[in-house]
Amino acid sequence: MLGFGLENLGYSLMVVFGVGLLIFVHELGHFLAAKAAGVRVEVFSLGFGQRLWGWRRGETDYRISLIPLGGYVKMFGEQPGEGNSEDPGNLQNQSVPWRFLIFSGGVLMNLLFALVAFPLVFSWGVPFIAPVAGDVRPGSAAWAAGLQPGDRILRIEGRDAYSFDQILMESALSGDEGLELEIQRSGSPKKVLVHPRFLPEEGLKNLGISIPVESEGEIKLTSKDGPAGKAGLRDGDRIMKIQGKTWSPRVWSDFAREWTLRLGRWKTEKKRLQLVVDRAGKSMTFEIAPRLRKDRGRLLGVWAPQTRVLATRRVEGFPPSPLRKGDLCLNLLSGGARIPVLESSDLQKALRGASSGAVLQVRRPNPERMSPVDGAFLEVPVPKAFLGPEGAAAFLETTAFGPDETSGRVVVQEGSAAWKAGLRTGDRILELGGREIRRFEDLRLAVAASGSESLSIRWKPASGPKPREGSIRPEPREVLDFGFTVSIHNRKEVYKVSGFLASLAAGARCSVDTIRKLYVTLKRIVGGTVSSRKLGGIITISVMTYETARSGFPYYLFFLAILSLNLAFLNILPIPVLDGGHLLFLLIEAVKGSPVSERVMTWSQIVGLVLVLALMVFVTFNDVLRLLG
Repeated sequence: MLGFGLENLGYSLMVVFGVGLLIFVHELGHFLAAKAAGVRVEVFSLGFGQRLWGWRRGETDYRISLIPLGGYVKMFGEQPGEGNSEDPGNLQNQSVPWRFLIFSGGVLMNLLFALVAFPLVFSWGVPFIAPVAGDVRPGSAAWAAGLQPGDRILRIEGRDAYSFDQILMESALSGDEGLELEIQRSGSPKKVLVHPRFLPEEGLKNLGISIPVESEGEIKLTSKDGPAGKAGLRDGDRIMKIQGKTWSPRVWSDFAREWTLRLGRWKTEKKRLQLVVDRAGKSMTFEIAPRLRKDRGRLLGVWAPQTRVLATRRVEGFPPSPLRKGDLCLNLLSGGARIPVLESSDLQKALRGASSGAVLQVRRPNPERMSPVDGAFLEVPVPKAFLGPEGAAAFLETTAFGPDETSGRVVVQEGSAAWKAGLRTGDRILELGGREIRRFEDLRLAVAASGSESLSIRWKPASGPKPREGSIRPEPREVLDFGFTVSIHNRKEVYKVSGFLASLAAGARCSVDTIRKLYVTLKRIVGGTVSSRKLGGIITISVMTYETARSGFPYYLFFLAILSLNLAFLNILPIPVLDGGHLLFLLIEAVKGSPVSERVMTWSQIVGLVLVLALMVFVTFNDVLRLLG
């Protein structure tokens, strides 16, 4: 316990040292520039407010102040009308170039700190999230370009890729011409052109790939006496296989969907979950009998089918997909049988077994209304190349499916409220609680408005021509509790550069990348596409610094370099009382040939101070909410 406490004390001291160092470096830039110009410096302070401790040397009071939210250098003549206009130590008597250097000194020192720190850390090696594609979202820009999970991005627009964050940033900044990626899959590297797409929900362009994760999931027991604990599993066991399949995040999510939909069978057949785990290098097999528990909220127990075509692409050796974007797959006709399609897996299974021929029944959207329900009913022949096991797999490579939220058809969970009311998978809900159901969102709204009351329901069964009516009461959903969760760790790799010049170039490139990322973030906040609640203050900075300190000294120093660039970027903004505000007034003075009036300067400083103080209060409030939440 003592060792643990001392270790955390050491990390906490690193936080104080790191944040204090960056403030010191910034203010030192102003101090050195002022001294070089012959300006009298009255105060050099780390922090604001009441003086806690310090010393006086010469004309300068060096102090540590009460409020640790920054620092300042007080120069003689800094306030309008202050001091003797003939005094050579008066800031206002300096030329515009000298004053420009003095007010930009802090920013320049922050840039210098980053340019020194980056080459050092890159020569030691810094752990980054690997520039590798995790899951590729069906229908996304990456999917359309043919990227696959596990593809390694070697270069972006001819520049070496060293982190996943770099891929996200380059995607956000890309133009209409797209991004040229050099990827490594199994053979020699190849180049692909990707056109990132703007996603309104994220407020920026995106490739559509997720962060890569480690190949093994780590068991974390939710309770020692839960099903997993009783079966013999321990925290830290690494999952190798689940139900006979090699574990991956996608396999895990597919399995979670399967057990949710087939809950009734798990209950009646008393199924068990089979896991193969690695424990200290030893392979072990466990069977877990889940227990049932009630989930929060009241639900119907229905999902939207995954049968709407999001996009299509060409796959080498196969014809183009017979479907179009927006098509809604309903049934597959093969060998005289009519097979309902409600999941992409249904379609794959049907195509695997089709040998003589197959026809897809689809609804094609009306171009004017873009609603598959109102569109044309078509029968689309499936090319023979897509039949059989290999062809069926290829078909799903050419066609990306997403949720059908327009037809009213539903996938029903066994044993749910909808199941008890008589609905089955493939049925189409027409009305709920007196509300006409045109989209899946209408179902959500009707359930949310019902509370715990019963609702009238009218639906058309997939197996019959006539609609049926009844009542349904949303109820807490039953879920299977296996007694553990899976911790998935991001896949990290150490990026290291040999040689001084190479590490210097890597540091300069990382500095430019960071500034570009700051620009994108600021643009998104100003544009309203990112909530201002994402902003953080000194508490968030301290927490992040603490976490990076625990990751090792190279990453700690790397984070300080990033933070130093953030500090430079913030201070260069043209806001009065910040360095950027002073520089703006100097540019105005250089253009008009005289300083702005004392009245304008005074009022602008007051407004700027109020804005900065309001921002500090706001971000600190955000910090407190994060700590409490």
